[in-house]
Amino acid sequence: MKDGRGRIAPPEGARFHWEDLPEAPVDADPDDTPATTVEVGAGDVVDRDDDGEAGAGGGDLDDGDGDDGGGRRTGGAATTVLEREPRAVRRVERRRSTATTVEPLGHRPALDGLRAVAVAAVLVYHARFEWIPGGFLGVSAFFTLSGFLITSLLLREHAGSGGVDLRRFWRRRFRRLLPASWTTIALVLAMGAIGLWTTDQLRDLRSDVPFSLAEIVNWHFIAADRSYGAQFVAPSPLEHFWSLSVEQQFYVLLPLLLLGGLALGRRRAERSLAPLVGVLAVVGLASAVANGVFARSSIDRAYFGTDTRMVEMVVGALLACAMLHGIRLRPGPLRRIWPALSVVAVVVTLWLWHVATVESTWMYPWGFLLTAAATATIIVGALQPGVLGSVMSWRPLVWIGGISYGIYLLHWPVFLWLTPARTGWAPWPLFALRVAVTITAAFVMHRVVEQPIRLGDVLPSPRGAALAGVALIALIGGDAVVTNDLPAPSALEQASASQPTAPPAPPLVKVLVVGDELAGTLQPVAGEEVDGLEVSVAAAPSCGLTVGGYVQVADGRIERDPDRCGAVRDTWTAAVEQQRPDIVLVWGGVRDLANRRLGVEDQSWLPSNDPAIADFQRADVGALLDGLSSTGSRVVVLTVPRLESQVLPGPTPPVVVSSDPQRAALSTYRDEVAASGAPAPSHTENDPARIDAWNQLLTAVAADRGADVLDLAGELRTRTGGELAPQLRDVGLGLTAEGRSLVLEWLEPQLREITERTAPASTPSVASEAPLPPAPPPAPRRTAAPGRRATVMVAGDSVAYNYSTALAGWAQGRSDVRTSNVAQLGCPIARGGDFRFLRNFNEFPGRCDWSATFPGWLAERDPNVVVLTSGIWEVVDRKLPGDSRWRHIGQPEIDDYLLRELLSAIDVLGSKGATVALVTYPHFDAGQDQGFTGLPESEPARVDRLNEIIRHAASLRPGVTAVIDLQTWLASQPGGEVDPAKRQDGLHFLDSYLPTIGEWMGPQVLELARNGPPPAPAGG
Repeated sequence: MKDGRGRIAPPEGARFHWEDLPEAPVDADPDDTPATTVEVGAGDVVDRDDDGEAGAGGGDLDDGDGDDGGGRRTGGAATTVLEREPRAVRRVERRRSTATTVEPLGHRPALDGLRAVAVAAVLVYHARFEWIPGGFLGVSAFFTLSGFLITSLLLREHAGSGGVDLRRFWRRRFRRLLPASWTTIALVLAMGAIGLWTTDQLRDLRSDVPFSLAEIVNWHFIAADRSYGAQFVAPSPLEHFWSLSVEQQFYVLLPLLLLGGLALGRRRAERSLAPLVGVLAVVGLASAVANGVFARSSIDRAYFGTDTRMVEMVVGALLACAMLHGIRLRPGPLRRIWPALSVVAVVVTLWLWHVATVESTWMYPWGFLLTAAATATIIVGALQPGVLGSVMSWRPLVWIGGISYGIYLLHWPVFLWLTPARTGWAPWPLFALRVAVTITAAFVMHRVVEQPIRLGDVLPSPRGAALAGVALIALIGGDAVVTNDLPAPSALEQASASQPTAPPAPPLVKVLVVGDELAGTLQPVAGEEVDGLEVSVAAAPSCGLTVGGYVQVADGRIERDPDRCGAVRDTWTAAVEQQRPDIVLVWGGVRDLANRRLGVEDQSWLPSNDPAIADFQRADVGALLDGLSSTGSRVVVLTVPRLESQVLPGPTPPVVVSSDPQRAALSTYRDEVAASGAPAPSHTENDPARIDAWNQLLTAVAADRGADVLDLAGELRTRTGGELAPQLRDVGLGLTAEGRSLVLEWLEPQLREITERTAPASTPSVASEAPLPPAPPPAPRRTAAPGRRATVMVAGDSVAYNYSTALAGWAQGRSDVRTSNVAQLGCPIARGGDFRFLRNFNEFPGRCDWSATFPGWLAERDPNVVVLTSGIWEVVDRKLPGDSRWRHIGQPEIDDYLLRELLSAIDVLGSKGATVALVTYPHFDAGQDQGFTGLPESEPARVDRLNEIIRHAASLRPGVTAVIDLQTWLASQPGGEVDPAKRQDGLHFLDSYLPTIGEWMGPQVLELARNGPPPAPAGG
């Protein structure tokens, strides 16, 4: 008999031997079926475990053949009888279903095809082809497919037996997954034993092996601050095991979530998956939120975390719930449009593979959610009759999918072994070789290791458990032997881990305060410490922020405003240009609150909050803020608190009287007219209404000019005694010493936050077409006298760190020279903007702004010579501040920008009298140890252009700079510039070669410290 959907249902109470299964699926009732009874039908699997249990189900991400982990599968319309008799007679009991029918999943070749496509994306990605930067999302597709298949397996087991045998489930997973992964670990250790891995990789394996065996290596990567595809680091041969750990942890958690959700469903009158779906939805939502939150502070934490990546598997689990009662879509609109949805999903997936990168912030979580949704759509489409299912069921794809687990495990060590540097092959032939070796090895491992152990032909349970323990001990011991007695990390590696040259504390925020007598009370007295701030004040008492017309002061005097205050604004602007502060803090308003007359004719005396005066002040304050910010400093305005001032302004400054009698008489007449009709004298600055209007005007103008406003008046209102508290305010006007300390302490974190969220003040825009910075006035170099110890400071990037280590080794034991290192790893001379390196996109961090660090280092070290080098970050593709296009050195915009920045750096480093030694950059081949070849940043022409700019900069700063031509010297050495014996990664120098560099460079640096740079050409 058939059920309502045309599927065969058995007679009530029917019992079958496992060889006598019907040709169509029959559903078992979870209420009536005992734990030993399972559902078996067309496409189902009958598994022979070592304990004689039978099981039915689908498969997981890593199942190469789509079976249930027991190595048995059936296909077609009829059940296939297993080739071998079981150890014990097994019977399958069928009973009439009283609940909604459950359709078996069985083996679906199209899903093997999907596995093949996903693992192919990973292989192409790891081959470093530029056109598929998002191939890492093949792992994301695996996650979603795994969640679908494993949840399908568990749900169908629960439907057939009324429960889930957790012991058997986890044992199957271990038998399925561990033999191949442990074999791969053994192979990796063997490759290390014969010298295929670098010292860095062996050092990684020392910890990666035990954590991989424990299936928690992803958390180890997080704890060790390991990056996926890190710069300048040869990857660990087990780097890809992070995804296996995520899956294994999911396999532990999923059955527990499923049983909990199904238990909630039992409480309903009719069994329902709704509680389970709710549980999974909550878990998925929490995982997606965690992914986005963690990515804000650490992309690697969001990428490696089980909690942050679980959402992709949960999407597959939800899909399994939706398809429990029907694999094929029912006739209707959804079935008609699904082929089109599948095509869209395929297009979206290909687009993501083409544009996404691990560093793309939009991937967290939206990109991963989109990938999971597209994969789920493709899974449904592949399970329906049609083109997609036919393509995914193509036999070569199905065969590749059948061994995809082994391909994934083995490809990474194979790719790291067969590198461009080792083989000398071009990318495509090398890729073909790598794939051929990987597939061959995966096929052999599948036949020799995976299948025999999974089927129980090798290592039955009691013996297998014992031998697994022996294998575990052997792997841990082998790891200890292979990674024993490794040399200490290189100086550069230690620097990369600790960044010892970074300032021990955040740099001081340089603040210039401009304004009136209020601003003057923010000047720290001698010896007063201000945490985090370097404060200077340019105050103009009795002058306002606005200048114009006639002003009535408190004692009734009438002053022509420009006579007293006309030059103040120029003084403030000059102070900003000279000091180049991070923040210009504007605080004032006492004179601005006075009565004012803007002109003589047709004008009258008006209060400061009159609309006509407000219009004038609004425009004049705007002009002031524009002038103060024109040099690049950030402007911050403080509001004015309540005033109770009885202070009178100083004497009116003398007015220069014109020698022309007529002009003098006219000026006197205008002054007399202007004084007519003046209001009675008063301290108008104490009027709360005027103060409120002034603060509103300041806030509006600052917002219009992009300046920040800090509400000091509001802050003082929260203090004991309010705005006019006598312990904080001096005679109702400025600040007392206690008030100054409180205000500066309140300002420090806010001013620091403002500087950190804005571009470095002194970083010019590439689009600005700014002229080259003028050379400072000539000054003698500070040389080390005979008998005195010379001091040398090395600045630049990670290669500069190499030079610093080389010079330190050369100087060791010498009493005539001392070296210090301030190299900043990952930082350019040309600051700011985005960069593209190893085909990944990133942004230079704020710590790379040398204008905030060079002055402090100069003061601390007082060097005679500064050795400056930077190269890799100057020749990568850059998108500079103010520019919307990617450019590179050799293009006029970048060349001009780099020259301006290099000259500015020279001017700062040479400002205390040090000679600046510019080191030419050798040619390099970045990414050799990570399998890259032909990167644009490695083009020799870019390095040649950089060295031309270095020499040009030196010619523009004669008497200050010298050039140390390391590039020419290195090219003349045995092996040339790009010699693996000197530069294993194609860029940085090995520690073993640093003494050679030190012996060559050291005497030149010492000569510069003693005698200074070559003299400037005559007339230069």
